[in-house]
Parts: sequence; C-alpha cells; structure tokens
Amino acid sequence: MKTLQDTGYDGGQPPPSPCIKLNVDVTVREDYSTVAIIARDSNGSVLSIITQKCSKINSLVAEVKAILVALNHAIINNWTSIVVENDCKNAIKGFEGNDEDCH
Repeated sequence: MKTLQDTGYDGGQPPPSPCIKLNVDVTVREDYSTVAIIARDSNGSVLSIITQKCSKINSLVAEVKAILVALNHAIINNWTSIVVENDCKNAIKGFEGNDEDCH
C-alpha cells in the first residue's frame, strides 16, 4: 500500500494508473459529524461513495476518523495502490510519523 503523505490538495484530479484515489472530507455540526469518501480510479470513474454519520467530535478527530474509514475501505476492496487525499494537513501529519515518534 502506498504511504500516506501530504502531497497537496488537487481536488478531483484522478490518480496516476494503477492507483485508486480516496478523497476524504468531513463536516462538523453542533451535534454530529459526517465523514465522506469518494473512491476514483485513474480514469476518474467513481468506484464508491461512502458517508458515515458520527457522534459530535472535534474537526481533527473527525478528519482522522475519515482517513481510517478510507483506509479500511481500501483494505476491504483489496486496493493495494492508493492515494488518500485530505485537506487537513494535521490529520495527514499524524500518519507520516515513524516508530521513533511512539517512544
């Protein structure tokens, strides 16, 4: 599986072949949050759309949850070459760490 990294947000541009791109976003309301994921192939064709209503959580936690939902969706679908795109740099940063960050 590709490494999750901040490559800059490029909106709806399709990924290079043979990657699957997972565009991830959230909305945070007063009493709930919603996770949204769109999976596209290298032709830009939509493979799946996921929405998930969550309890009230702060925006960073919601963004991280959305990335985890996207990664789980990739695993379930056996997608081994993926790009995860998210507009929250702090959420992406949390996945870029190495083992030394855990000590």
